[in-house]
Amino acid sequence: MAGQKKPWYRIRNIILAFVLLIVVMVGWQVIFALTARPGAPRDVNPDLRRIVETYAPEGVEPGQGQEIIAELKPVLDDIEKDLQERFDPDDLVSMSFRRGDDGRPVLTEAGAERLRLFDENGGPEIVERLTNEPSLGMRHMDGLLLEILLPELGATRRLARVLGSQMTVAATAGDFEAAAARLDDLLHLAELVSQQPVLISHLVGWAIVDLGLNELRTIMTEHDLTTAQCERFVAVMDRRLPLPSPVMAIEGERLVFQQIADVTHTDDGRGSGRFLLSELGNLEMTMGASPPTLGGAARIVNMAHIVMPSKKETLDLANEHYDGYAELFEMPRSKRDAKVAELEAFIQQRDLRMRLLQVMLPALGRVADTYDGIQMRIDGTRVMLAIEARHAATGAYPDDLDALTPTYIDDLPNDPYSGQTFGYRRLNAPDAATGATGYLLWSAGFDGESNDGTPVLVEEYDDDGNESMAVSNSSALNRDNAETDFILNLPRQYEE
Repeated sequence: MAGQKKPWYRIRNIILAFVLLIVVMVGWQVIFALTARPGAPRDVNPDLRRIVETYAPEGVEPGQGQEIIAELKPVLDDIEKDLQERFDPDDLVSMSFRRGDDGRPVLTEAGAERLRLFDENGGPEIVERLTNEPSLGMRHMDGLLLEILLPELGATRRLARVLGSQMTVAATAGDFEAAAARLDDLLHLAELVSQQPVLISHLVGWAIVDLGLNELRTIMTEHDLTTAQCERFVAVMDRRLPLPSPVMAIEGERLVFQQIADVTHTDDGRGSGRFLLSELGNLEMTMGASPPTLGGAARIVNMAHIVMPSKKETLDLANEHYDGYAELFEMPRSKRDAKVAELEAFIQQRDLRMRLLQVMLPALGRVADTYDGIQMRIDGTRVMLAIEARHAATGAYPDDLDALTPTYIDDLPNDPYSGQTFGYRRLNAPDAATGATGYLLWSAGFDGESNDGTPVLVEEYDDDGNESMAVSNSSALNRDNAETDFILNLPRQYEE
């Protein structure tokens, strides 16, 4: 009928309205992508204090250790700068000792100069003050934990190297009381560092413990200690070990992730927000990764929030992950591998929507492996001290480890890797593979299977290209290594 109005809901109008709606929605998303800004990182200081109070050893009072290490840092820096100007770089990264004419360790020229400069610049006096400090103290953290550099860690590593050298020098001179005092300094340094709720601090603390106990075990292969001297070293270990729980570090890493979520999402004021892919790219660049080249309109990628999980969803998944890793340190190793595989699959099976989790969640399963290695060294060193104490008292090494209890050690600890007592056999002649004399004491290593003290042997070449075989103890603790053991009474290894 002429002049009759056509209905508004004609197909063409519906299509046009639909297109207009899409344009508006896309436009809104583009505006959001270009203008959205992330939230501010949360203040983690109350949580850091809570973690320290929960996991630090009972009775530890606030201290000024950080200030003392800050005072020591320039001394150590100046020493290294001086040495770098006077010695070849290879001399500074190599071992501090060479084999003397009598077969005992002698400081290299660079190693001796390092100790001389340390003494002349007041190092021992500063260390004595540090020894009396119960903790490093708690600094106020501003900004992202991820970006906070812990300057004391570099200083503590250098100080540990000095103390380890002093420990061996004292033992070589027959001053085992001084050697025990240096071990006490080393383990206290590890204790101080490990009171910080930061994963790298715990890793450095464990490395310092490894250095100190390795020196002690090596000293026992070079000297016949008296029973009293063995007891003195045991007392030092009892005083300083164990270190704070590694769960403290896991909780610190949880705070790191929570802050990362804050600065890679918008803040809706209700504990959630939308993901900003551009901020993740900036974060990856800060961490040294290579994010894709996004060009001048980089922020347009924030439209990806449409398919990405919200901040709350991401935090819930991350907390589930960290809870799982905290459980690792409470379960026997026999059950841990399956749990680690489950946790790693938890992240890897996720698609690109879980990119933040894939980038930021550390491989904490390997941290548990490192912790096992430190526990093994601690317990193995205690067993070795008991063996040496019995030898000093009776003049003979035991036929088996059961002969050590209860006179020389209350209970035999189990090897964390095998779940059984450490491997041991008495030797009638030096062991051809390791050079050990009197006895061989070993851990089963990562595979958990004892191989009768079979070490990992690696090829080494001198400056003339001559090949020799050397024991690589640390390789026995690698995931991909099998059918070899970690030798606890391994004689000192020299670079020939």
